Amino acid sequence: MYCMPIFAVPKEDPGEFRLVTHQSYGDFSLNSMSVPHARPFPMDNMVRLGDLLLRAHKEKLPGQRLILWKSDVSEAYRLLPMHPYWQIKQINTVDGERHVDRNAAFGGRRSGDIFIGFIALVLWIAKFIYGVENPSSWMDDCFGLGYEGDVTYYAPYRRYIPTNQAKLLQCWDNLGIPHKEHKQLSGPILKIIGLLVDPNELTITLPEEGRQNFLEEINRYIIPSGGSPRRYTVRDWQHLAGYSNWAFNVFPLLRPMLSNVYDRINRVTDLDKRVKVTRAVSNDLSWARNYIKSLSGIHLIREHDWTLNDASIILYTDACLSGLGIWSPREEKGFYHTFTDPLPSNFILYRKALATLTAIEYAIQTVPWKSRIVIYSDNANVVSIFNTLAAKPLYNPLVKHAVDLLLASDCQLRVLWVSTDENAVADALSRRDMDRTFALVPTIHVSTITPP
Repeated sequence: MYCMPIFAVPKEDPGEFRLVTHQSYGDFSLNSMSVPHARPFPMDNMVRLGDLLLRAHKEKLPGQRLILWKSDVSEAYRLLPMHPYWQIKQINTVDGERHVDRNAAFGGRRSGDIFIGFIALVLWIAKFIYGVENPSSWMDDCFGLGYEGDVTYYAPYRRYIPTNQAKLLQCWDNLGIPHKEHKQLSGPILKIIGLLVDPNELTITLPEEGRQNFLEEINRYIIPSGGSPRRYTVRDWQHLAGYSNWAFNVFPLLRPMLSNVYDRINRVTDLDKRVKVTRAVSNDLSWARNYIKSLSGIHLIREHDWTLNDASIILYTDACLSGLGIWSPREEKGFYHTFTDPLPSNFILYRKALATLTAIEYAIQTVPWKSRIVIYSDNANVVSIFNTLAAKPLYNPLVKHAVDLLLASDCQLRVLWVSTDENAVADALSRRDMDRTFALVPTIHVSTITPP
């Protein structure tokens, strides 16, 4: 048998506590017996909700107003029984007496995985058996959309609630899933995972208290002027990353702030090991902090709803070790730059990323404020870097500079993949092959361009 430390942490509701088991404690902890996560589980976040809201706006009738609803599962992990062989490892000691904990524990490495699998099945049943439209969840918080006035009487609570929410609760009742009335919410504006969502204005807002709390967390890791870097456990670093990913629902362009954070901890398996803050980490967080202080904290979902036909400018980019090229087919303009500094062949990705950044800068200097920009590259890694804004430290300064340009101009950017054959003009320009360039586009106007 194993006996791990237990403690209580306060819940959001005053006077309520959650029992947590420290299953990572000691050299032979329970969590050390399970395989570490290779990658995080995808959960329904604000991107998913934003897609649902955009679709609902296109489908609703004139004058119809949307509402949001949210339902909370009581006890969550504690609903799920563990295998008997695992139960004997979950022994809790209270006042000198041993008690077997038979269910999944808060603090277990795989407890969240098990619950995600469970709630996913429950939502499948809710959707296909009970007719709940587009149910979503963030762990034990399930949420969805409805129309104002579309309500159903739910007898256990003796009141009318949104129809989809009533169907979900009926599903839970029949499955034996507990829930509490005061945690079943709905309205025209609702707080979901700590963010205020307005389905009619299509906005996601970070409350000021949430902004200040996030800034306080970031400040812990920033090296003060004349100060010395601190050390934090890997678990602390993971908390910073998780906190930041939550904030990215409102500040999606600030993802580069985590590039050096992940680089510091991605090869460390001991969660209690203390890792020192580097200047690179501190600089990235300081960069993000300045924006978090100045930006509105309101994310407009509607800004992402556009197609290629809405683009103000479309550019094709390519690079080789000796130069970069940019082609603007609508303007019939081509640009090239010849590098004078030699680089080894494995730096070709850096050159291609720099070509894309150069195209971004040119586009923003050319188009009006709040324009939509499309840039094509034949390198899938470049496409990923600028769409996810998650790059290795070598490329992160390029990504941060792109974000600076986008935030200053309020432009929207999409970087798309194109085949090498379709990118022949930019390739010819990057090699300064003017014969091939004019053979491909006889009317093109070619000039030089300087990268940032």
